[in-house]
Amino acid sequence: MIIEHKKTWGYKCPHCTGDVVEDMGLFDVTSYQPLESSCPICKTRLGTISKDKNGGYIVEVPCYVCQEAHVFRIPQKLFWNRPLFSLGCTLSGYDICYFGENSEVEESLMLLNDEILKRYEMTDEILDECDDRIRQALDILQEIASGGNLFCLCGKNKLQVGLEGTRITIRCSTCGAFEIIKMETDEDLVRLQNRKSIVLVKK
Repeated sequence: MIIEHKKTWGYKCPHCTGDVVEDMGLFDVTSYQPLESSCPICKTRLGTISKDKNGGYIVEVPCYVCQEAHVFRIPQKLFWNRPLFSLGCTLSGYDICYFGENSEVEESLMLLNDEILKRYEMTDEILDECDDRIRQALDILQEIASGGNLFCLCGKNKLQVGLEGTRITIRCSTCGAFEIIKMETDEDLVRLQNRKSIVLVKK
């Protein structure tokens, strides 16, 4: 009996929001030849999987939430021996990529699409206005975080960002400290733009 080592990975294209689903074999990625992925709809060159010097995998996947590419390092044994698993946006905490059997990955992407629709279940007018503020707010938060000015006093800095309507919640998954940032008006966005740092304190 021949056991085929194969994984399917899937994610959403941040440009056209289409699903990208591709198979990967055990020998498709080497230390000198990464696996490159493109969107089948808009043909944009997107994620890559490469190998590090220890034989582990470096996964670079585009994010439909914050429009940035996130990089993950996964040990080889963990990569091949784990069943279905997901990788998430480091800023929002939402799933952005899945690895597993083909049917499992496709089902996960279908559930993700349903979740996204429910997440933004608003009227078109409110959605457009809210989305624009939220996108700008996430960009600002990313700039603050990139400068090392978004952190928790516990020192672990395992931060997650959640979106609920017009509210952005930044939470430390280690100690539970959090801050809620409202994005209901343009004035809320201006206040965030004027902030130089955000320090989470456990309440």
